Amino acid sequence: MIDRGDFMEARTDLALELKENLKEQLNERKNDIRVSEERPAEDIKVTRVEIINESGSRIMRKPVGKYITIEAAGLDRDDESKSEAFIKSISNNINSICSGERPESVLVAGLGNKNVTPDRLGPMVTESLYITGHTGKHPKLYSIAPGVTGQTGMETAKLISALAYRMKPGLVIVVDALAAINVRRLACTVQISDTGICPGSGVGNDRKEISRNTLGVPVIAVGVPTVIDATAMTGDEKLKGLIVMPHNIDELLKKISYIVAQGINRAVFG
Repeated sequence: MIDRGDFMEARTDLALELKENLKEQLNERKNDIRVSEERPAEDIKVTRVEIINESGSRIMRKPVGKYITIEAAGLDRDDESKSEAFIKSISNNINSICSGERPESVLVAGLGNKNVTPDRLGPMVTESLYITGHTGKHPKLYSIAPGVTGQTGMETAKLISALAYRMKPGLVIVVDALAAINVRRLACTVQISDTGICPGSGVGNDRKEISRNTLGVPVIAVGVPTVIDATAMTGDEKLKGLIVMPHNIDELLKKISYIVAQGINRAVFG
């Protein structure tokens, strides 16, 4: 068990993990934060955390909004039915955040550095999307993998903001790698939120946020934890800044990126 001080030093982007650490406080703040759970399929667990107001935001240290976490146990095994259940849950929960409305055009931004293993999730997801923006078919799905500032010299948020301004999509979906504090959640957990995202947050390199406030259109963030802060695993502050990943991260990313892409495809096209 990580004590409160160590926990706040260890990086996690999952509202679910924040909720678990603050369980006693949340029981007393039900007017500020709502939590619910369900199991839509065997080995699939969905946890919804809604931060209702600024008081809840201060407690959770996250923006006001909805955070949906989908966990799939045993995803590393070849099981088509489990993958299908995971895809269905991702699709359904993206649509639930959109209130069931499918926009006519969607821009998916796959964030991250494709040359860095734990950071290549976003670009990998874009490779499996059903792109229709150039075909004249509806709905129109566009994608971009803008790279990182060190590769382009430009802020990712500014690139996406420029695209959103010119294209005026009905929805922007940003996909990025996240950090967790529980090893069993790596590459088999998906967080979906309506609060946007800060590129680089998973590796402690936060940049300008990508959100409805900055783009002027609805933004859904889809994230998958791919790394753990070494401090969270050991409690040793000397390891602060070091990250840990599974030895089979390439294989796991291949599977989870495909699942996330198919969940997005199904949410957009039905």
